[in-house]
Amino acid sequence: MADNFLFPDFTLHGELTYFDFKPLNRGGYGITYVAKATYTVGRIKLTSSFAVKEFFPKTFATRNADGSVAALQGKEQDFRECYEEFLRECEMLRGLNHPGIVPVNEFIETNGTIYYVMSYLGDMNLTRYVSEHGGHLGEEEARRIMDKLIDSVGYLHGLQLNHLDIKPDNVMMEYDCTGYKHPVLIDFGVSKHFHANGKQTSRLGGKGVTDGFSPLEQYAGITTFSPKADIYALGATYFYMLTGMLPLKANELNEDWIRTNLPTDISQETADAICHAMKRDYIHRTARVADFFKKHVVPPHRKTQPIINPTSTKEYELVEVNDEGLKSIIEEQTVKHKSILNKVWFKYLFLGVLAVTGIAFLIYSLTDRNTIEWKGGVYKGNVENGVPQGEGKLRRNDMTYTGQWTNGELTKGRIVSSRFVYEGGIQDFMLHGYGVCWYNDGHTYHGYWYKDKKEGLGLINYPDENKMTFSFFSSGISQIPDGQDFQPGDMAYGIDVSRHQGNIKWQDLYMSSNQYGGVNGVLDASPNYIQPVLFAFVKATEGSDISDAKFKENFSEAKRCGILRGAYHFLSLRTSGKSQARNFIEHANLESGDFPPVLDLEKYESAQVTTTDEEFANGLPIAKEWLAEIESHYGVKPMIYTNLLTYNTFLKSDDDFSKYYYWIAAPGKTPPSIDHCIIWQFHHHGQVAGINDNYTDINKYLGSYSELKEFVKREGIK
Repeated sequence: MADNFLFPDFTLHGELTYFDFKPLNRGGYGITYVAKATYTVGRIKLTSSFAVKEFFPKTFATRNADGSVAALQGKEQDFRECYEEFLRECEMLRGLNHPGIVPVNEFIETNGTIYYVMSYLGDMNLTRYVSEHGGHLGEEEARRIMDKLIDSVGYLHGLQLNHLDIKPDNVMMEYDCTGYKHPVLIDFGVSKHFHANGKQTSRLGGKGVTDGFSPLEQYAGITTFSPKADIYALGATYFYMLTGMLPLKANELNEDWIRTNLPTDISQETADAICHAMKRDYIHRTARVADFFKKHVVPPHRKTQPIINPTSTKEYELVEVNDEGLKSIIEEQTVKHKSILNKVWFKYLFLGVLAVTGIAFLIYSLTDRNTIEWKGGVYKGNVENGVPQGEGKLRRNDMTYTGQWTNGELTKGRIVSSRFVYEGGIQDFMLHGYGVCWYNDGHTYHGYWYKDKKEGLGLINYPDENKMTFSFFSSGISQIPDGQDFQPGDMAYGIDVSRHQGNIKWQDLYMSSNQYGGVNGVLDASPNYIQPVLFAFVKATEGSDISDAKFKENFSEAKRCGILRGAYHFLSLRTSGKSQARNFIEHANLESGDFPPVLDLEKYESAQVTTTDEEFANGLPIAKEWLAEIESHYGVKPMIYTNLLTYNTFLKSDDDFSKYYYWIAAPGKTPPSIDHCIIWQFHHHGQVAGINDNYTDINKYLGSYSELKEFVKREGIK
């Protein structure tokens, strides 16, 4: 092929099998493609796109007739040396672990060359992002993006790695856990790794330049570790975001030109930071990313920000502090204690040895042993051996981390920021594992995370828009199967459970469906389409003295996973309705937002199957007594669960039962035509992912999910 691209039918076998390669771009040492791979998450087959870079040095490589890569004649040694260096670079890149740097999933040696596979982040780079936001960004938005880039580059520099090709085209904009697009650095084709002594470990990269973003010294070649080169590019990128203009080439640039073309409404501090970063002579340039950050300060009109008040008894009371406020918490405590101790020292100096002992004890008592600096923030809470241990709270950047700390690490807890509140798994201060995120705009996400990105099964609920997203996520992107002809929430399916279902994995629940969203109760081995469990009824009590052993766990887990929940009582005809109502009230612990209480009242297909019609009819006053007691206690009208035969035989003709909403068991394909029947139990032996038992009852609300929520809001617990 003239362009030396891979053949269309090429397949790459690694941890996954990659196919359908399409070229994205090519550089001096390789060609980057977008490819697809199919994989299974749970029981769902998904197809996602990946970026794949192929080692193909264009000056001494060729493509053979079979598609493999080989060295040009006479260039074998150059090819082999660069191959080995490229392989070392792959190993180094795969070890990078930062949310602002594109992750390398795997690298594969085959076809005469090396391939490394990365997440595909789409086509929204910073250049396009600026263009689609009016041609330039405001200072606040540009600062938000630059903060993230500075953090990413600082991470690289800590590993003795220069990127050397930072520019808007190499910054992809991707949604993060806050719902905002954040920058991710890509294209390490000219990057260089250096030993601790500053000498480079390979000859790959470093020769490429981009006019406007590369410093003057890079045109001659970078041979020693040089953070200043990347800092220049950061300053140029900052300039581009604020102006939409490409900076002049380094040998043509001067400070007057920069200041003349910067917007007049930006802060002096921001303008100074850019000019210091883009000094032509590297000797006078900002030396370290940390130094750039110090010059890159908050504009005057944003000098305050909300933080959690560390002295408040209210969990999330907000106070205003300036930029130095966080660091000053400890400093103020120290100054305060020193002042007290000085007075104590002079007052009791004449007591000699006893005074010294007393003062030492006073110092120990007055020192705030529970406030320390930790990992770039201020921690307040339990401390052992100088590290957080036990209950505590850390204020770091614009976020607060609260929970039980172990050896200085928080693996589960609450994160509060100015844009969201999160509860769940945490790793390295990132959202990781299963958790729930409440966003300021009102939408919520219940599901799995991987390093601040939605990854795995998850549900997004948009309460104000009556819509939701339920799917498996990959790198933060919802994976909607081809051919799906329904929206989650158009139909609302649920379950009812008790101790008989054993240990339920509530966060893994879903049902198989057809392409139109219909559920038949069978869990396919590899379903193409899935429906969420949107509501659940949990058995609470039976008779006057029985409580379900799994009720508390199941009821709590349903709420944690964002599932509308209700509790039901199984009626006994052997004890009074009042005593059974007291049993339910004592154990159910209903809260605002729950379904109204449910009475399980059935003669057939139940433990009461041996009861005669006459005995059952004579026992109905017990049910009426329970219903009246419950309505009086909760102030809402209960619901009744029964089967179709019991309803038609005993309840339909009794006016006292006509005022309640019904949940009717009628297995089959057609819902019962009964006034006030709102929930239809259509399967007694259903299969649900996350439940090992194959005898789970599956229910359907006879309306949409938004209508179900309105019903619970109107008729449920207040």
